[in-house]
Amino acid sequence: MKLNEALNCLQALNALDGRSRVVRDGGQERVVIEPYTLSAATRMAIARNIASLSAEEQAFNTARQSLIRQFCNADGEIPVDQRKDFESEIKSMLESETEAKLVLLSEADLQIGMNPIPPSVLASLLPVIGE
Repeated sequence: MKLNEALNCLQALNALDGRSRVVRDGGQERVVIEPYTLSAATRMAIARNIASLSAEEQAFNTARQSLIRQFCNADGEIPVDQRKDFESEIKSMLESETEAKLVLLSEADLQIGMNPIPPSVLASLLPVIGE
């Protein structure tokens, strides 16, 4: 999986905490997170995937910060004539393959019929959804 796919997948895995719902508490409204109905094994698989992809995200952030320091001038800005090279380096990092070890999930694990997981989240999860 490419790093940009891994970062999108991480964001989608984090969205599996549940869905936001507005509830009335007395006379006031507040937003609560209503957890999805997932088995303990599925929740652990999601947690393992989040941990693995978070390590990839941290490594990317560290490398990106290093590139920023490398390209910045004394004013703390990337000179106009070097922005293309900087952007090219970032793009190259995002297109590189990750070393993440992921646990595959199934549609049945996510209980899609019962859990209203948005299609945009499901699309980002495709790299970890097995047949």
